[in-house]
Amino acid sequence: KHTNETMGDKKMPVIESRLRKRTVAIPEVIRAASGIRIFGKRIKAIIFSTDLAIINNTNADAVIGVYPFTPTISISKALIENSPMPVFCGVGGGLTSGMRSMDIAFHAEQAGAIGVVLNAPASNELISQIKDRIDIPIVITVVSETEDFEARIRAGAAIFNVSGGAKTPAIVRKIRELHSTFPIIATGGPNEASIQKNHRSRCQCYHLYAANHGRTLRRNYGAISRTIGRRKSKKIIEENIISKTKSRRFGLFL
Repeated sequence: KHTNETMGDKKMPVIESRLRKRTVAIPEVIRAASGIRIFGKRIKAIIFSTDLAIINNTNADAVIGVYPFTPTISISKALIENSPMPVFCGVGGGLTSGMRSMDIAFHAEQAGAIGVVLNAPASNELISQIKDRIDIPIVITVVSETEDFEARIRAGAAIFNVSGGAKTPAIVRKIRELHSTFPIIATGGPNEASIQKNHRSRCQCYHLYAANHGRTLRRNYGAISRTIGRRKSKKIIEENIISKTKSRRFGLFL
């Protein structure tokens, strides 16, 4: 049994099941972005998570697996093997650097990662060294408008991952002044309004923290209220997203 969803002058069949209705849904406004095509796969929405329960119950196009600990091959492998969508693996760039980052990046590629992510402190030398060793895109995190974008590109960065909090739209605009079509992933922010603001800055792709989208979780977990009570259900979900500020920085959620 299916329903139909109207998309302009077209109707798209929608197939769901009783057990798979409770998902972490990506805001529809993201679908207006152009997306980035990587190895034939068009990616518009990326979920920032290492939680396999969330990863397996979301309609995001890809996963960014970055976390506030030194990256390891075992974690990258677990994410890639158990994710139903492509995975960008964090490979360090701050405290974890040099040969260790290069080895993790190489093993991530061999395990099937679609790209690797370097933290903002990563040197251009490290970007170049990893570029010489792997054949998947290097995503470099950007947190400031003062970043030397040209040097990053020359070093081998293929995508900018803009994560500047409230300054994200301004950083995206700065990049667009220099490069009108260079691939950019940016944080979506806490709601659809913030996503639309970034979209006006011509961002092509967004990554979202599940904890920042409590409304989406509440909407999709509405069925819980019928079994454990509305107040208790709301309390459980709010406890899961209580560390919202930390989540924005580190991706520690649910």
